[in-house]
Amino acid sequence: SSGINAESTSFSLVDPNGDPVGSGKPGLLLYKGGKICSEGFRDIAANYFCNELGFSSAKGWFSGHYYTLQDDLVFTISDIHCTADQNTNLNQCTWKDKDFKCLDENSVFLTCRGSILIP
Repeated sequence: SSGINAESTSFSLVDPNGDPVGSGKPGLLLYKGGKICSEGFRDIAANYFCNELGFSSAKGWFSGHYYTLQDDLVFTISDIHCTADQNTNLNQCTWKDKDFKCLDENSVFLTCRGSILIP
């Protein structure tokens, strides 16, 4: 396994123009092109999403409405709950992808750091 699973392509971290952001820069976190609701979001989830995006860990996260492009996007997931597997050190997360409501100021922004080297 190269460390990237099939799901990882579903996540992106973007700047106000919708372009990918790199390590150490905050960006709007998207799943399948839609916003992620901060309901249930915790530091463990931030680390999970940074790993999925190919970074080593999360530097921090916050929620809000900061980009005009948010106005044109729907929310795709909410109620994110993550647990750490003590045996593998991998985080497992579940979320809702329907039947939820979310306000735009609850969009997740994430800052990741480092990178995972893919052989």
